Amino acid sequence: MENEKYPYQKQWEDYRRKARKSWTAWFICIPIALLAILSLKNLPDNFALLPVLVFLFVFMFLGWFSYKVTEWDCPRCNDSSRNKMTFAQMVATDCRNCGLTKYEGSTFKTF
Repeated sequence: MENEKYPYQKQWEDYRRKARKSWTAWFICIPIALLAILSLKNLPDNFALLPVLVFLFVFMFLGWFSYKVTEWDCPRCNDSSRNKMTFAQMVATDCRNCGLTKYEGSTFKTF
């Protein structure tokens, strides 16, 4: 049974878990992609395609993690319109549909 004071606690926990995974993926993968690009000048010609493939793989990986965050719906109205753009959704402060503020109805606080 959900706590009446914090009715959306589980949904916000799920959101925070997904958002942390997405941010972690970005912070890990961006340097890898940059290293792949920078290594182009140091590779022999027969390996020149390898950094490009790594770069593409990294951004496909990031896209997948970002998509996972956008699968999350608003706890109050179950609308996913807040999720139109991943970055905007991760930093948004309220639902575009019903106005539920970020972490409202949970023990989490916004800064």
